[in-house]
Parts: sequence; C-alpha cells; structure tokens
Amino acid sequence: LVSQGWHSPAQLAHVVEIWLGTGFVTAGAALLFDAPRLYCKRASGEIPPFVWVYLGGWLLVYRGSWLAKRALADRGLQLKANDRLCDLVAERVLLGRLTWSLPSVDGAPEVDMVVDLTCEWSAPEALRSVPEYVAVPVVDTT
Repeated sequence: LVSQGWHSPAQLAHVVEIWLGTGFVTAGAALLFDAPRLYCKRASGEIPPFVWVYLGGWLLVYRGSWLAKRALADRGLQLKANDRLCDLVAERVLLGRLTWSLPSVDGAPEVDMVVDLTCEWSAPEALRSVPEYVAVPVVDTT
C-alpha cells in the first residue's frame, strides 16, 4: 500500500469510513426519495458491480445482517414468530422473501413466474430462470 500512496493505516481507515458513509447516505436518499433506481437493478434482475462503489458500505451491512438473521432462523432461532420464507396467499400465488431456490408448496404447481420486488439484491439464477421473470424494484429495507 505504501507504494500506491498509502502512508498509514489511518489513511486507509478514512477511506473505508468515507465508503461506508457514502453507502449509508445514498441508501438513505433512496429510501427518503423512494428511488430504487439508485441501485441500478436491471430488468434481468442483476445489480451491476459498480454500484458497490457508492452503495457498498450499506450493502455490506444490510446483506450481512440479513444473512445473519437467515442463518439464525435456519438453526431454529427465529427473531419473529411465524417467520416463513413464503406463504401460499391464493391459488398458484406464493408470496415470499429472497430465496436462492424456488419455493414449493404441497399441492401447488411449479413456479412459472417470479415478480422480484427487491432492489438491494441481484436475483439468484434460480429465480431468473423461470419462464417469466419480472423485476419491479422497490426500496423496502425489511
């Protein structure tokens, strides 16, 4: 790092602080102004890598806490009662949260359409591979 102009760990720490702060300010602006377009999620469900430059600090904290919550739930330590990955809300309509595989419900046909409302995550390949994938990103943070 010294050869690239970094002369002390404090300088690197300041850059990390600025990166984290920029991410939180940008995510706050997206929430305040209802602007999911700041995440640049494509119709294909992917978030381009350059978004990590200005939203990375927020994405790191947000995704880390979400993954920690899921890991706890997978081990039987749910933070909310009746917290499920998906629910059958009508015939052939599943309502759910981010998942890396397609959900299934006994007696229901296979999923053939996904409406992705997340703006903070790229859709996993399993969700994008259904016959009809539609991305309608919204800022939610739940």
